[in-house]
Amino acid sequence: MKLQGRRGTRKYEVDLSGDMPICQCQKPQFTGIPCNHVLAVCSRLKLDEKAFVSPFYSVQNYVNTWTGDWHSFGNENEWPLYHGPVLRPDPSTINRGRRKHKRIPMVMDIMEGRARSRQVRSASKKSRAARNARNAGATPPTRYFS
Repeated sequence: MKLQGRRGTRKYEVDLSGDMPICQCQKPQFTGIPCNHVLAVCSRLKLDEKAFVSPFYSVQNYVNTWTGDWHSFGNENEWPLYHGPVLRPDPSTINRGRRKHKRIPMVMDIMEGRARSRQVRSASKKSRAARNARNAGATPPTRYFS
């Protein structure tokens, strides 16, 4: 049974002949949930819209997901030996260090960069002073001046 639903100036064709409704907006085909157009047609024909919802979304399926026994893997020494292939990543694709940012720096980034660089400089002075004090055997100063 093919019907047309209308929303504003747009018309959508709805087919309710199969188990799952088919609409031109394709929401029911992708999600398994009836779209507004299917619901409008069901309302007009006085059909139960719950019949057009995928059984995947039923309460029973949700309950079945979390029922049953959960078994732990136990001690690693008790696992069976693996005799399959050993998979290793390609060494040329492994990058070391922080990833490079690929975005265009904006005005705020430049301003934050200046502020951040001052903080980094003062932090490096503090850590350098503490390291020198440790190497000399003295206690590091408690207050640092920039």
